[in-house]
Amino acid sequence: MPLPDLPLNRRRFLTTAVLAAGATALPGLVFASRAAAAVPPQATLPDRGIWDNATAAAWTDGFLSGNGEYGAVYYGAPTLEKMIFNHHRFVLPNGSRSVMPPVISPYLETARDQALAGDYSGASATFDHGWSLRWTQTFHPGYELQLSTPGMTTVNDFARITDFRTGEITHTWTDQYGTWKRHVFVSRADQVIVHELLPATGRTVDTILSVNTALTGVPTSVSFSTTATVTNADGYLNLRGTYPSGGAYGYEGVTRVVVSGSGSSVTADGQTLVVAKATKVLLLTKLDRYETSTGWNSRPLQTALAALGADYATLLGRHAPKHQAMYDRSSIDLNVSAADRRLATSELIARQNSNASAIDVALLERMYDSGRYLFISSSGVLPPRLTGNWTGTWNGSWADDFTTDANVNLQVASGNILDLTDAMQGYFDLILGQLQQTLDRQR
Repeated sequence: MPLPDLPLNRRRFLTTAVLAAGATALPGLVFASRAAAAVPPQATLPDRGIWDNATAAAWTDGFLSGNGEYGAVYYGAPTLEKMIFNHHRFVLPNGSRSVMPPVISPYLETARDQALAGDYSGASATFDHGWSLRWTQTFHPGYELQLSTPGMTTVNDFARITDFRTGEITHTWTDQYGTWKRHVFVSRADQVIVHELLPATGRTVDTILSVNTALTGVPTSVSFSTTATVTNADGYLNLRGTYPSGGAYGYEGVTRVVVSGSGSSVTADGQTLVVAKATKVLLLTKLDRYETSTGWNSRPLQTALAALGADYATLLGRHAPKHQAMYDRSSIDLNVSAADRRLATSELIARQNSNASAIDVALLERMYDSGRYLFISSSGVLPPRLTGNWTGTWNGSWADDFTTDANVNLQVASGNILDLTDAMQGYFDLILGQLQQTLDRQR
């Protein structure tokens, strides 16, 4: 089919290249147009992002935010919302922390000669030199924060939205009283997960906050302690996970709960926090990992959270320009109609599945936007893992690690091409750190 008439300038060069490649190498291209999906009237769709009108029952369908160190997976329904907290350095000790790769260069020539002579098993034995496979330390979730609101029985016009240009996730719905909203982002400026709960006009937020550690594959060797306290009218929900021996001591997450409104309150009830009659609720969460049992004794996360201003707009205003500056360095325009750009992600996927012989250009454009967003959001202190910077299971495939053959290199390949060299710093630190360890060992 003929390509759309796109003037060949800097803005259109990549578009033309993609379309030309698709026309020659792919079965076909679909420039379909259809009536816009029924976007709920209270929902504001971003210029670049994704949305859906169905709740996510599983974390694997949740929407994601991250700042290159922290990651958040947001999912669930208004009656029970869930958020899994991740940290790039949350890995399960397995006794391999001090293990260094073997020095095998002295055996390379012998192994090569054996292989050339057809003695492949001998070459393998020489090259292994008595070493056996050692698994890397498995990347694991921190825990799941749950917000239980059983009274939210009427839900209309539900929408969940991710704005790729700001990193903000929104859940919104309506009932007989009006519009309810939740906003979440992971701040690059303040190293904190920010979550705001807003009720319909004239209504209040009444919810119970709890911690769930019973995520898929959680090992019995890890023990957990949850505490709920109130200090200076703010609630603090604390989770500590203690590792088995063989590496770091444990990790911690703390959520500060700030309520607003006359007559509002947050109270501790065992291991939960109960929010009542709040016209606005702000949740601020920090995470960390400790080398020793005394690492968390000084309550560093609580201190840092208490020092943060509790205004969502101010915190977003410090974060968004940093994230957006990275995201906006590249873009793609595949001449997708405005109506198609308003389609829910599930509709685009269904449309593509209904015609497997052709590429749906609207979905292709959104995949490009999504890939850039996820790369930026999971690149920082380290490069993206096999699952970026997000997981809800303790037994992910290949330990959800950095597979430094082709995998991690392919994952960061777009960094230089798309002018995201600052996102590449974690990759440089990972590789150079490994080289430095090897050099130190050889000295």
